[in-house]
Amino acid sequence: LLKLVKMDGAPRYQRALEDGQPPKNVILMIGDGMGVNAMTFGTYLHGELTMTQLPVQGLVSTHGTNVVVNDSAATATALSTGHRTRKKSVGMKVTNGELEPATTILEAAEARGIQTGLVSSTQLTHATPAAFYAHVDQRRKRNEIAAAFVDLRQRIPESDGVEVVITGGAADFDAGMEAQLTAQG
Repeated sequence: LLKLVKMDGAPRYQRALEDGQPPKNVILMIGDGMGVNAMTFGTYLHGELTMTQLPVQGLVSTHGTNVVVNDSAATATALSTGHRTRKKSVGMKVTNGELEPATTILEAAEARGIQTGLVSSTQLTHATPAAFYAHVDQRRKRNEIAAAFVDLRQRIPESDGVEVVITGGAADFDAGMEAQLTAQG
């Protein structure tokens, strides 16, 4: 997976933190549906896991505002926005009992001109990747989710679109959407 290269006797990430420099790249890896129990089982089965040796790690509680056992839409929204939400909601937060769009980390990066990417073993319009760019009340609204990806440049000032996309799901984009994406480069 990842290996840190030592420079001048100190790992590069440590030197960057000591110098006060921001990281050059941030990679958020999500094991969809994976919790501490799965990591513990993996450790029992295979010994120390590479993922537990990464320099920066986090543990987040992502239960929903209306359920304890959440789905991937609301869980990914919590990870992408920092806000808990209702089950089945994508990229939305609850304010005064109502759903409203929440800014995602991908949108914030795009607004700052930072290059972004989405890599997934599922469709681009699936709840987990969609939570980083779309805002819908129901994860099943794949047409609206696809449209949100296509119009990202228009919605986010300074955005040049997502630079790297490696997913499935081309069938969720109609010919007009494909033409728009092709025109955007």
